[in-house]
Amino acid sequence: MSTKKNKLVPWLAALLLLSVGFNIYFISHTVKQRQQAELDWGKKLILGYYDASVFAGIMRDATGSLLDNPGVEQRLSYKYQIGLAYRFNQAIPLLIAGAEKINGKPFKPMKYIPAHWFTEINNALGTIGSDGASLTEEELSYVKTAHELFSQTAQLLEGFEVESTADDLALAMAQGGAWVSIVEQINDLFAEAPEFLFTYRSTLGSK
Repeated sequence: MSTKKNKLVPWLAALLLLSVGFNIYFISHTVKQRQQAELDWGKKLILGYYDASVFAGIMRDATGSLLDNPGVEQRLSYKYQIGLAYRFNQAIPLLIAGAEKINGKPFKPMKYIPAHWFTEINNALGTIGSDGASLTEEELSYVKTAHELFSQTAQLLEGFEVESTADDLALAMAQGGAWVSIVEQINDLFAEAPEFLFTYRSTLGSK
């Protein structure tokens, strides 16, 4: 019996080592996968933050230029800018969703789904001034309100820098930080914004 036991010991030791090795590999692989997922998500947040900054900046500048010079000539540049902004108009809603995930609870609710909010604002601004006539008081009021909101949004976004997609920044953003409170403030701005920003339909758009 002693001889048999002696023969089993090396096998048991080998199996134990294999088991330990497998467990270490499995744990290490799982940790790496989680880190990679966090890194990938962090990089998406960086790009989302950058796109949100671009969108807010374009909307601020376009509405500001139209308020400064509402003439027909200026409207071509305005229309171009509003059209350019369209590809970025989901950046803020996506950023809000990411910040809420990190926050662990929803921010102040908007009356309308954020994804629809920003598309509608973009669309409404795109119809203003399309008929070539002088801007109405209602149109000017809409543009002015949008300008004020996006000026505040752009200023808030400038409070956090995303100059690169470096891994350390991506991981830091994925874990939270100052950008989350900035996005919450932006969310609150639009949650408290006048409803006509969403419900507005120009005379041209209603025809």
